[in-house]
Amino acid sequence: MSQMNQELLTAITFIADEKKIPRDAVVDALKNAIIKSYMREFPEEVINADINIDQKILHVYQILNIVDDYEDLNDYCEISLDDAKAFYAKNKIQKEAVVGEQLHKNIELNKLPKKIVDRIMQTFRQLILMQSNNVIYQRWKDRVGTIIYAEVEKNDNHGVVVNLENGEFGYLGRKDIIPNENLMPGQKYRFLVKEVLQSSSGWPILLTRTNEEFVLGLLKEEIPEINEGLIEIHAIKRVPGFKTKVCVSSHQIGLEPCGTIIGPQGSRIAGVRRELNYELVEAVFYSDDFETFLINLCYPALIYGYKVVSEATEDHKKQVIIVVPSDQMALLIGKFGANIRLISKILNIDADVKTPQEAKIEDLQYNRVEIKTQRQRTFERILESNKAGHDLDMNQFNKPNPIDLNTLKDKDNTIVAQSEPNTQIKVKKTTSAKKILNSSNAVNLLDQIDNFQFELPKEDNENVNSNINNNHVENEKQVEIVTKKTTTNKKSLIEKLMANEETRQLSGNASDLEAKLENEKIFKEANKKKKSVKKSRNKAKVEPAKFTSILEEFKNKNNEELLKELENENQDRDYEELLDNYEDQDEE
Repeated sequence: MSQMNQELLTAITFIADEKKIPRDAVVDALKNAIIKSYMREFPEEVINADINIDQKILHVYQILNIVDDYEDLNDYCEISLDDAKAFYAKNKIQKEAVVGEQLHKNIELNKLPKKIVDRIMQTFRQLILMQSNNVIYQRWKDRVGTIIYAEVEKNDNHGVVVNLENGEFGYLGRKDIIPNENLMPGQKYRFLVKEVLQSSSGWPILLTRTNEEFVLGLLKEEIPEINEGLIEIHAIKRVPGFKTKVCVSSHQIGLEPCGTIIGPQGSRIAGVRRELNYELVEAVFYSDDFETFLINLCYPALIYGYKVVSEATEDHKKQVIIVVPSDQMALLIGKFGANIRLISKILNIDADVKTPQEAKIEDLQYNRVEIKTQRQRTFERILESNKAGHDLDMNQFNKPNPIDLNTLKDKDNTIVAQSEPNTQIKVKKTTSAKKILNSSNAVNLLDQIDNFQFELPKEDNENVNSNINNNHVENEKQVEIVTKKTTTNKKSLIEKLMANEETRQLSGNASDLEAKLENEKIFKEANKKKKSVKKSRNKAKVEPAKFTSILEEFKNKNNEELLKELENENQDRDYEELLDNYEDQDEE
């Protein structure tokens, strides 16, 4: 076996292990590549190949039919009997040449023209790629329509290659990339598996970021109410890079679908917009009524009306003229016409926009709509949904045995409401709202209170009024009793004080009073003198500038004399401070 054949057999085993393809599939791919490439160069010849990896056999041969010699012999597929005998003798093949049998003429691959060899290798790579893609198809065919999180491997002018790990790659064409978006290599993004091709010679896994299903997948990841079935998405239409409209409705009473998707201050929709390269995402309330749905889709533009020019046919869409004021025209059309295009896609119509002035000139008779803000329409819609749900819940209270609310009974304070004769329901009046809300009968209680007719019979009203009057009379009596008690207490207190004052005055003598007065005068004069002495002493304090002279005197005098003087001064100072403190206390 030649060296080239040996290299091919080694390549077959390596490719089979790397691509995780069965060896038989690789052998078939190589066999088909040799036959197709050779017959493309020599179409009249018939060749075949025998390949056995275990026995290391690679035999490529030409098939010739043994015939009797005649003039127009075809050398590409026929050989004469004499030439066949000579071929067997030359190659030392112990076989007898017989007319009608086939002769296998060996073909050396290394002796083939380079053109044929290159074509064989190219065809072999394509066939191996198709086999590999077929294996990938079996693994990824069930993941079509799902969102994956993968890293960008390469980004060029043709498209983006995404690394899906395990030696598998996905591909995005330029149409599947959001306009003005630059996917950086090495960064991870979310992609939608758009399609998986079987036996493809190109990329088997095709990804996208511009599909409406991509927006749907992102919404399901961010908003759990969609997966729970509380919010239904009826339609999603998108102009990639500019705007997306999502038509939604709610299956739960009181749940506003648009606000739920957007979230407080746009917190929920922010994650979706971030993945869409900050594309505008608008939630629209879906309605079966064409007029209501058109008004919702046109918002924030407030339209005056519309006219259906023609209904939809097999060849043409529904023709609709929308009348909008000139100052709202830009809002309705949108940037690069994105908004009006989305409206046309969702309603499946051909929309034309006119101003009221143009409609008047053309004498256009159109259906006028009531101009309301989106907040007003949302509020009215919530009221209608709550009313519908309330009407449905009223059926459960028509039963003969109403709900027992004894669990909410209060010993001290109860409110009695009578809805039917001989039927009373006691409602607890408490300051804690959590207890009522946490109870299992709280919702039913509130609904049942709404259904009650609080118009009591006349006899009951009279009894209630009489009880109220009696309560007023009793309260007035209690107030009089309290005022009487307070006045008597005040009088007795004043009398006691007067008596004490009289006794104190009678017990004292005039001489004592005079002595007390003189003492008070003397005490005041002494306080004045002490205050003046204190002020003078404060004024006579040593200034900081004189400390230098004191230090010089300290150097000249003896230490013993200075110490004695300091002790005397300290004693005098302590005595003065005690006097000052005492005087301050007296003044207080």
